[in-house]
Amino acid sequence: MLWLDLRRNDRDTLTHQLYRQFVDKILGGELAGGARVPSSRELAAEHRIARNIVVAVYEQLLAEGYLEARPGSGTYVARLRQPKPSPRPSVPATPAPVATAEHDGEAISFICGSPDVGRFPRARWLSCLRQVGFFRDAAMWDYAPPAGSPALRAEIAAHLRRAKGIDCVPEQIVVTGGTTSALTLIAHMLRHGRPGALVEDPSVSFVPAILREAGHTVTAIPADTAGLCVEALPERPRAGMIFVSPAHQFPLGATLTIPRRLALADYARRHQILIVEDDYDSEFRHEGAPVDSLCRLAPERVLHLGTFSKCLAPALRLGYVVLPVESIPTAVQAAESLHLGVSRYTQEAMARFIREGHLVRHIARMQRIYRRRMQRLRAALHATFGEAVAVSGDSTGLHLVATFRGVRFDSATRARMAKAGVEADAVDEFALGKPRHPGALTLGYGHLEMAQIEEGVRRLSIALRSR
Repeated sequence: MLWLDLRRNDRDTLTHQLYRQFVDKILGGELAGGARVPSSRELAAEHRIARNIVVAVYEQLLAEGYLEARPGSGTYVARLRQPKPSPRPSVPATPAPVATAEHDGEAISFICGSPDVGRFPRARWLSCLRQVGFFRDAAMWDYAPPAGSPALRAEIAAHLRRAKGIDCVPEQIVVTGGTTSALTLIAHMLRHGRPGALVEDPSVSFVPAILREAGHTVTAIPADTAGLCVEALPERPRAGMIFVSPAHQFPLGATLTIPRRLALADYARRHQILIVEDDYDSEFRHEGAPVDSLCRLAPERVLHLGTFSKCLAPALRLGYVVLPVESIPTAVQAAESLHLGVSRYTQEAMARFIREGHLVRHIARMQRIYRRRMQRLRAALHATFGEAVAVSGDSTGLHLVATFRGVRFDSATRARMAKAGVEADAVDEFALGKPRHPGALTLGYGHLEMAQIEEGVRRLSIALRSR
């Protein structure tokens, strides 16, 4: 018998409770590698839950590498390299101090990076701004502390515990002006210690640019359909950080598998390297249960980057970094010297916005919308191109990757796309080293309505078939 504590009246779904408890038991060693787990029918009957819940969780655990199926024998716990538990040190005191409209002749853009800002909850946001402006004392109009508003840091910490299972305290959080601001902070934090960065390849273009500007040598590490290729990391790294986007790799869209997550955490510990985890759009998980962040696996090694640009709106210019406890003083000092402060008024309004539950409700609403748009885009691609297209990276986020057989996205192909009135970035445009994906496009769908998605695929078909 496998003991599980499943609560039907809990705010968390039974699916997520079951998934989380399996992961915790496996990583904690309670379910040892090689142990057989009950069949889906047995577990469902034992705990009086629907069998389809167990099947969905087992499929997720199999996909992530926690479990492995042995035909004719059953399902077993995978033999994983377990992360060593890290003692939680005491926290030192912090030092004081645009949706696209479709028109005749206008291109339909699949360029990644934009959420549906037309559905931003303006009324609720304006209400939070008014309440902060009218009812807070005069200190609200002064400069915020270098690490950010205490109220917002507290709300972010609470939100991360609820939504991502990240066990952190407000003192570990520095509020930033988005991901680029957060990466700038980290690059300056680490440039005097062990300069140098190992960066997943391909990667969003601002990452190597910011790191090089701060004096770091960038070494490209290939990524594939399972995320960063951990086995390609150098045996003797000349770097102080590894940049990775494990929840939804940009641009390939891969989710870093659990064996690679554990191996990466082990590598970081052995070489005393910090992992910079870019978690830019993991809120929107379309298939399977949410995947644990690296910050949960190795909190003493991971700097977790989050942003409100994708789940709310880029115009807010709000993000944050969750720091290992030992890095807090250095980070606060760097934030103060770089003058990366964000409007305190905006921060206080965001704190109220989260506290009143508006953020969680908006994310839940947009997750349903984005999932339908992803499904429509995927269906339109398969209906239009058939076996000539392979779709990947569609389990999370606001973009997917479409790889077209026999197509190379060179200047001639791009010219035909422009003529047909459709825009999209090729995966190889984000390559740090040798391009390896000549027929792959990134297709962002978050900002597009259903009709625009259908029309965009039709225009793409015209461009690719007019060779």
